[in-house]
Amino acid sequence: MTVTTENILHAHSVMDLIFAAADGISPEELERQVIEQFGDSVRFTNCNESIFTMPQLLTFLLQRGKVSFNDGKITLNRARVCDH
Repeated sequence: MTVTTENILHAHSVMDLIFAAADGISPEELERQVIEQFGDSVRFTNCNESIFTMPQLLTFLLQRGKVSFNDGKITLNRARVCDH
């Protein structure tokens, strides 16, 4: 699969979906919403311009403490999200 700039979004697009789910969101529901809103070939970039698939992005966000996973749901740690 070729990744073009047309199907690369900033990771904030996913963090916005997580933030919109006030009580958290399951990984399955998050993936469903990502595919529904952005398509199944979308990739994501971070502030350093690394490119991630959805599973890779979720791992990255967890490792950086930007999201947490509790009781089967992902929640956003707003204090760890950059503000640009």
